[in-house]
Amino acid sequence: RHTSKIIEIILELSEYPFQKTETMKSLARYCSYDRRKRINFEQDMNTLFPLS
Repeated sequence: RHTSKIIEIILELSEYPFQKTETMKSLARYCSYDRRKRINFEQDMNTLFPLS
């Protein structure tokens, strides 16, 4: 569902691994909010990068 956001996060992690970017702050806030219904991140990663 949110493949563009996942790609953005991966790119920021690879380009700026030790910096607090706005996307990283949003991700940290998202992951710390327990009551929110979250999408399955691993399933999305497998969809984006299928094993051959």
